[in-house]
Amino acid sequence: AAKAVSLAAEIGQDAALSGFQRAALQGSIAELRKDWPAAEAHYRDALAYGAPTTATIRLAVVLYRQNRKIEALGLLAGIQANAALSDEIRRDAFATEIQFLQMSGQDPQSVSAGLEDIYRRALLTWPQAHRLRYQYAMRLFSQGRVREALDELQTVLQSAPADVDALNAYGYTLAKEMDRPRSAFKFIEQAFLIAPKRAEVLDSYGYVLHRLGRNSQALPPLQKAWDTTPSAVTAGHLAQVFWQLGDKRQAQSYLNKGLELDADEVELIKLKELLP
Repeated sequence: AAKAVSLAAEIGQDAALSGFQRAALQGSIAELRKDWPAAEAHYRDALAYGAPTTATIRLAVVLYRQNRKIEALGLLAGIQANAALSDEIRRDAFATEIQFLQMSGQDPQSVSAGLEDIYRRALLTWPQAHRLRYQYAMRLFSQGRVREALDELQTVLQSAPADVDALNAYGYTLAKEMDRPRSAFKFIEQAFLIAPKRAEVLDSYGYVLHRLGRNSQALPPLQKAWDTTPSAVTAGHLAQVFWQLGDKRQAQSYLNKGLELDADEVELIKLKELLP
């Protein structure tokens, strides 16, 4: 706390800083100290220098911390609806509203309904918000609403056909949940061509090759995925591939490695029952 006070004083005397920078930095320090009234004052000073910025979002957070929730949500709504602002700040405004809801202490059912409302409202006012649409699709997946999630990913890909996350999630779901590995391959292959070093893409690419019966080709990308980011899911895919290739020792080894990472992984539990 003493260092924070000292730093705030130093910032106040730094002639190299603009008025906006000085106020925004002092607001951040006050926020870290949980001095909400001081943080509010500094952020309002920062906003007096021009158009809404991330300082607006920090001000909303500070107001929320003071239980001035209507004011806080009003600030966020203004940013969300302003198409002249950057994608980043509008996305942050929706993300902050989601955080407010999660902090609200409401029962899980109310929080779930509230999240649904925020995502739908966000996508209605901002249809090109691909990251938010992707996050909404992941939420639908977690609720078992696979068809709806695929529809949202399709919408992303219609306007952003090179979106790696959407390509990967769409292709993997077609192969795994919809049992359509042939249809999935073109999406996963495109994701692989764009981002050949990302572990989740390597895992999906290897998995789809395995589902197509191309186990020898599936092994290298799966091993690269494992070497990059070991996960229980990738371990399960490697175990399946090694089993199909007749290497039962390696299959058992990766099964054990996967269970060490996540003993509750459903695919690994199923695989454990199959391997002697």
